[in-house]
Amino acid sequence: MSPNLERYIYGVINVKEGNAFFPLTTDRGEEVHLVNYNEMGCAVKDAVHQDYLTMGKEGIATNLVAHQTVIEKVMKSRTIIPMKFGTFLQDDTEVLEMLEKGENLFSELLNEMDGKIELDVAASWNDLNSVIKEIGATNEDIIKRKQEIAENPPEDMFQAKLEVGALVKTVLDEKRQGLQNEIIARLSDLSLAHQTHDLMEDKMILNCAFLIPQEKEEAFDKLLHELDEKYGGKLDFRCVGPLPPYSFGTCEVKPIDFAEIDKARRLLGLKDRATVAEIKAAYRSFIKTKHPDQSGDTEAQKRFEEIKWAYQTLLDFCSEGEVSFRPEDINGTFIVRRFDVAGTRTFNR
Repeated sequence: MSPNLERYIYGVINVKEGNAFFPLTTDRGEEVHLVNYNEMGCAVKDAVHQDYLTMGKEGIATNLVAHQTVIEKVMKSRTIIPMKFGTFLQDDTEVLEMLEKGENLFSELLNEMDGKIELDVAASWNDLNSVIKEIGATNEDIIKRKQEIAENPPEDMFQAKLEVGALVKTVLDEKRQGLQNEIIARLSDLSLAHQTHDLMEDKMILNCAFLIPQEKEEAFDKLLHELDEKYGGKLDFRCVGPLPPYSFGTCEVKPIDFAEIDKARRLLGLKDRATVAEIKAAYRSFIKTKHPDQSGDTEAQKRFEEIKWAYQTLLDFCSEGEVSFRPEDINGTFIVRRFDVAGTRTFNR
């Protein structure tokens, strides 16, 4: 491999039953192969390192589609735990380190996602203007405010119209939330979990991923058709899938920030080495003495949130046994954890 090439990471699979379909080829003609560790394999390709977050939207979209195409190709033969889009590791040694650090997490997710698929459902109003007009014509508060506007002097008209617009938006948002709750509740009859994502436009009601058993895909599709009929064609339903568990099992490699770890260590009063048991004991001790319910101090809630952050930060960093918090043992290392797909629009399907 050229010294300028790194390993681009797609995802992790279970290789207990073999890996005959590797290597495979991307749509661009690049070879994707496995780096194996125990009963796991990491799908990688050799590539020049790129920072996708500094690319323009078109470049990000093109590379994201290429990334997902490989993952979905693997999915046809094997359960795969996707890695965050744009993940590079330096070489096989780092890939093996990632698999070692994340072995328990990957094993858990591979078992959890086995036989499951993701279906992404979007629902929108077909005619948003008609919905807004109906709200204006039927909502008593809005009708009353319009009548008051008619009696206002012309100089007050602009502000009054703004107030009516704000009322309409509030009612529209409540209507949207109500429909979203109804749809999710109905689809949850067949799903094991769901994850809402950002709404991309005003007419959108729902943008949600559902995790379902693979054998229930047909029943889920039938249920969507029933919902379409229930709302009399006023809503437009779209479903994308089956997909790998992007919204439920995507993982990331996060470089360790010594300053962050050191701050968390100090907040919990730990020395430069500690075990997971000691971290948990320190947290429990602080909770007993510093919980907001135990103090009238106005800063107690803020302090409590800091302690919770420190605890979770150190748990993410630590594995079994004793760990060192010294800079020479932290700098240049990384952790493997679940990636919060819902928290970023860039990586949403």
